[in-house]
Amino acid sequence: MPSKTRGRLTHLTRGKLVKGISLCFLVIQLFSVFTVLQKGPNDSNFIGPSLLSSMYRSDASRHVVINNNIHDDLKSHGKPVTAPTVGSSNSTTSLSSLNISELAKDLVILESLTSATHVEYLKQTLNSSSKIYRPGSWDGAGIVLEEYKLILFTQGKVACTVFKQLARRMMGLRDWKVHNEPHIPHNPQKNGLLYLYHYPPTVALAIMISPGWTRALFVRDPKERTLSAYLDKGAKKKGLYITKHCCKKELQAKNMDANFTTCGERASSSFLAFLQLVQKECCCDPHWDKQSNRIDLDFRPYINFVGHFDHVQDETKRLLDEVSARLDSGQDLWKEFGASGWGSTGNDAIFAKSTRAKHQTSAITKLKQYYNQSVEALVDAIYKNDYDDPLLNFEPFHLSEKD
Repeated sequence: MPSKTRGRLTHLTRGKLVKGISLCFLVIQLFSVFTVLQKGPNDSNFIGPSLLSSMYRSDASRHVVINNNIHDDLKSHGKPVTAPTVGSSNSTTSLSSLNISELAKDLVILESLTSATHVEYLKQTLNSSSKIYRPGSWDGAGIVLEEYKLILFTQGKVACTVFKQLARRMMGLRDWKVHNEPHIPHNPQKNGLLYLYHYPPTVALAIMISPGWTRALFVRDPKERTLSAYLDKGAKKKGLYITKHCCKKELQAKNMDANFTTCGERASSSFLAFLQLVQKECCCDPHWDKQSNRIDLDFRPYINFVGHFDHVQDETKRLLDEVSARLDSGQDLWKEFGASGWGSTGNDAIFAKSTRAKHQTSAITKLKQYYNQSVEALVDAIYKNDYDDPLLNFEPFHLSEKD
């Protein structure tokens, strides 16, 4: 059996690197008129906190205008927000915890660094065509935890069930541990969570760019994630999930001719057949879509936390600790929501071994069983953009020996 060489950075070092990469993206987008990437705090052209403050003070009149615009947008959007009620949860969330003046200030600073036209472009893009705002997909729009200034972007096959349970717990929903009764915690119409689209575009944009908010994305190595997707969605029930989502019209042909082979049946025959379908016919299902496509290009610079599945418990603690550090309340979110209450007995921490065993779908331990050189080469080709993406920060590894 060929040896598996990964040579990964530790999750702590990787977390620091992601922060640096995210900051670089932001610098490139906002400060392109300056050569700040080659300058330090002592350079006359460096944009530091004092200069940001002076930009804001010199344009205080815009704060009044934007502040009023936000209030008008909230009024026209029918706020306060009421999240969908779930069973006995009685979940109603208003906008009382949003600091409108602070959000308006963040937009004023962004205008000062770029232009009012650019800010309007971002707002229109967010509203009209962004994945992270529009409703529809169960793992599309960001989940907003207003009280904690946290936006969580979930992904299929990256512990999305547990992260939605965590979000529901942080919102105070009493039935936060419910799973699939019916479609909880996944269905936004039933899970009681708040999403970006519950806010008018001006407010959604403000919290997407505000330095006071955490915008978190968890990712998983494509080789592990894709195999997990195959085992869970492709190999089961003769690929029925794939047939329903990738070639639904073939179900009618199957009903008329029992010998007809659907795309799902073809994909279920082997991992290689599944990958070939993904490459040619069904690339964009949320369970195996490229993770580099998860966040719209215009908003990638504002993702300021990326956690990795291979250390998911430690990474989740890191997230909750970082969010806690931003709060004035002094809350320890890990202690309150992560350290206990999980598992069948309620005595486990989040992502304890017993909690995550089911969701691993045996994929990690079976990697070498399913990967040979040709399969691995195909996955490397399909997910090249993921492995090359500095925001995701995957370190490529090889399961099979090369000739």
